[in-house]
Amino acid sequence: MRRYILTFLLMCLCGALAGAQEYDPEIMLRTLFTEDGIEVIRDMPEEDRNAIISLVYQRNDMQKSLAEYRREIEDFENRVNKLRQKDSLSVFLDAEMAANDSLEQRLRIAGKTIARLQRDSLEHEAYLAEFRPFVREYTKKTLMSQRGLLSGLYSQMTQSGLESLRNGLLPFANEEEGQVASFIREIDSVLVYKRLYDHADSLLRRPLDAAAVYETREELMQLKDVMPEDQFKEFDELDISLSRYKRTVEIFSEFLKDVEDDFLMQEHLKAVFDGAVDSPAARSTAANGAAYQAKKIASKHITDDVQANRLSRIPYMKEIYDTYMTLMTPENLLDKEKRPNPETQAKLEAVNQVVAEMLEQSKML
Repeated sequence: MRRYILTFLLMCLCGALAGAQEYDPEIMLRTLFTEDGIEVIRDMPEEDRNAIISLVYQRNDMQKSLAEYRREIEDFENRVNKLRQKDSLSVFLDAEMAANDSLEQRLRIAGKTIARLQRDSLEHEAYLAEFRPFVREYTKKTLMSQRGLLSGLYSQMTQSGLESLRNGLLPFANEEEGQVASFIREIDSVLVYKRLYDHADSLLRRPLDAAAVYETREELMQLKDVMPEDQFKEFDELDISLSRYKRTVEIFSEFLKDVEDDFLMQEHLKAVFDGAVDSPAARSTAANGAAYQAKKIASKHITDDVQANRLSRIPYMKEIYDTYMTLMTPENLLDKEKRPNPETQAKLEAVNQVVAEMLEQSKML
């Protein structure tokens, strides 16, 4: 009789567990709320936030308890299945039951516990469901409160941030008597300006592209007169920087041309790279001479004014100049054993090549 009771109880418990599913708190939050809703919960007063998170953790604990009972029942079921494979089932089964007198009681308790956990879980689900409209309204108000961001500086905005704000507002597009829809249109407009700003800024961070600079300056001229003063200044500064790219490349080319034409500099570089001298000491002297001569020639072309009003405006040109002057140091012209550094020689040639290409581009402006 005990065997039949146990089998029946096993079937009931397995049925109760069949619909159970394990969640961690983050997954449950994502099931209940949107991404913006989750962010709102994180920004709530600590007491409210902790109350919601506590509910999620309680549910998680319940799911863990369900899993533990499930494993216990599966273990017992496996043991019974193994016994069924034996020749004298009743003998071995009775012996197993006798050795586990408390198992039936434990399974009954497990069944009651599972029922309680499932009931509590439903209550928590109901509570969270009631809370969802509050989170939705809180989300909408929080997003709407960010309208002032659109009049800020473009350098302090991000496209992803604007797109996230826009996407968060979409579920409320028909609410607030059209105010949300109006806000979304404003974001769309600002995104157009922000993309142009980022594109113009990116042109200053890569080798000169004459066609792109020309087209972008045309767009900047068309748009910058219809924006708030602070944003106008940002666009105007970008336009000024782009307008100076051509002459900055020319100045840099003149500097490199003087390096190439300077007899003393070329003698130093030959001594360093072409094996004109054999001793490490002589090569070290030549490397120091080349470094000194590079600084001397640079001072004629890359003046303080060029540094402040050109290189500082065009990050790529500042980077390539700093790279060139770093390569033109004794510790880079020679390796640690005072031998010629072929990597430095290759990099210097690469700088000359890219500047030559940009000079050709500059002729189109």
